[in-house]
Amino acid sequence: MKPTNFATHLTAFLSEYLPIQKNVSKNTIHSYRDTFKLLLKFCQEEKKIPAPKITLEVLSNDLIIDFL
Repeated sequence: MKPTNFATHLTAFLSEYLPIQKNVSKNTIHSYRDTFKLLLKFCQEEKKIPAPKITLEVLSNDLIIDFL
């Protein structure tokens, strides 16, 4: 299965942008990672959207507000 645009961007954000371009600490990267894990769990359990189906288009303002 081809990764979604969200998965591709999230991977690049955590593995390239934060550590290489922004030079943030490992703790900061872990904090972002853990928050995205919570978002994925919320999407699966509360919104019934499986992780492989999450795209940037799915992540609407309303969904993010519900998550927060």
